[in-house]
Amino acid sequence: MLKDENWIEVRQLGGVGTTNAYIVNDRVAWSGARDGIRYSLFSAAVLVSDNEQPDKSEIGAQPPLERIPTLYPGEKQLPTGPGIPPPSQPSLEGLEPDLPATNRDDPAQ
Repeated sequence: MLKDENWIEVRQLGGVGTTNAYIVNDRVAWSGARDGIRYSLFSAAVLVSDNEQPDKSEIGAQPPLERIPTLYPGEKQLPTGPGIPPPSQPSLEGLEPDLPATNRDDPAQ
């Protein structure tokens, strides 16, 4: 699902397909042909050949990967969505809130 939704890219290491590299936040950049074989060096410093990839014909045509959001030092995530209602409990006897109230019998108020 992560691969299908473009959150990760999976690259096969070796021709047999028993080992994979999982790329997050970067698209693999393929270099030009060297002796007819295209190679890629990406942030994990793993060298893969396009000849070893089951989707060789699609290389370079994939949409960009989705970005995983990050927070920098000092930043805080803002809450979003409907949330949950605040907790409710009865007032303690003798400590009931004495808040002013208005009566809205007239909708024009």
